[in-house]
Amino acid sequence: MKNTTLLVAVLIVGLWCHLAAHASGAESIDTMPPVVVKTVPEAGNTDVAPGVTEIQVMFSKEMTDGSWSWSSAWKDSTPEFVGKPRYDADHRTCVVTVRLEPGKTYGFWLNSSNLHNFRDTADHPAIPYLLVFQTRAVGATTKVGGAETQPENVSNLVRAAVTTISTCAEGDPKVAQALATLKGIKAPAAVAETAKYLASDEDNVRRAAIYVLWLGGFTSIDAAVKPLMQLCVHKEDLTRGMAALALGANHAADCETVLIAMATKDSSPYARRCAAYALGLLGKPDALPALQKVAADPDPLVANNAKAAIKMLSTATTQPVTTEAAIAAESWLKLADAGRYDESWNELSAVARKAIAQADWAKALGSARKPLGKVVKRKLKSAEYATTLPGAPDGHYVVLQYDTEFENKKAAVETVTPMKDADGIWRVGGYYVK
Repeated sequence: MKNTTLLVAVLIVGLWCHLAAHASGAESIDTMPPVVVKTVPEAGNTDVAPGVTEIQVMFSKEMTDGSWSWSSAWKDSTPEFVGKPRYDADHRTCVVTVRLEPGKTYGFWLNSSNLHNFRDTADHPAIPYLLVFQTRAVGATTKVGGAETQPENVSNLVRAAVTTISTCAEGDPKVAQALATLKGIKAPAAVAETAKYLASDEDNVRRAAIYVLWLGGFTSIDAAVKPLMQLCVHKEDLTRGMAALALGANHAADCETVLIAMATKDSSPYARRCAAYALGLLGKPDALPALQKVAADPDPLVANNAKAAIKMLSTATTQPVTTEAAIAAESWLKLADAGRYDESWNELSAVARKAIAQADWAKALGSARKPLGKVVKRKLKSAEYATTLPGAPDGHYVVLQYDTEFENKKAAVETVTPMKDADGIWRVGGYYVK
């Protein structure tokens, strides 16, 4: 109590001396020093949520940017800073993101007798202010992803991240720091809050929100998918392209049609190349025929991104697609091996059945297979995924080759080509043996 009384007395004397220096002439708001008018959390609050959050200090006047004095009130009284302090757009509110431990008392001097870098635009130092608050104890919060973040802090953290990124150039380390502050928040809350900024009329703010959704590492961005898809037809090409990348990188549902339309029809090369790459990130092989066309785009950057996307899809889908196609081929081969040639026509792809009558198919297959006799053994030799084949419509194909030994031919090669039908089922579209 004695120390507290002394501290208050020192503050009063200091304040009186500071004001007395101005008492000789006519005073106005402009000539008076700035003062703290509000803090978040409020001084004296004993129930502050621990975790990653913002401390905000609002002054009575516009302040000099890049100048502040956040100093310790006693040893180890300040929390860990996550990023650097900054002023909001009003130039009156200084904000710093911090990590607060549970059950601890924190104290800042905002300016002091020795440090006075909180200054207004006329270079008047702010009146010193002691900000003291206490966090609630362990057990009152839920730990998520290694950091404890309360719902009331989500809005502040997202706003801080979006604001910071909106003012940064590409490659600025503050961007990564801003994204790091969101790591402790559950995805639905952070995504829903970030999605609000997608409707901003300010290009930098809107793009910053897209960037957060794109590279924030959220487990799901479901709450933002619809507004992001709407931004794919925004008037600004940077917004369209970034929205496409955010959708693709997060494997957003039901966005493939929108991305294909952008990649093939958008007037902006930037938007087209972003959409093409986004289709590769999305990972759906149904986009391959469209990407094959985009690979011939007159803009080399668009074409290169389309080719990169094709490679991504081919690499990602070869194994499962090959497996499904091989199962369909082996099922069909059983019919051919059993001499059920008429029935094998029923299991052909829709394109193949349309191209040849059942009787003609049975006759041709029988002519090729009967002289060879029964199958002794068969081994898959190779499998190659393709979206285009000579004389066939664009689609999804797997060309399978088997080394086969027949009764009457010791070394034969069978080529079976399943294709994916419109109903999503793999069926054989062609057969050849030599």
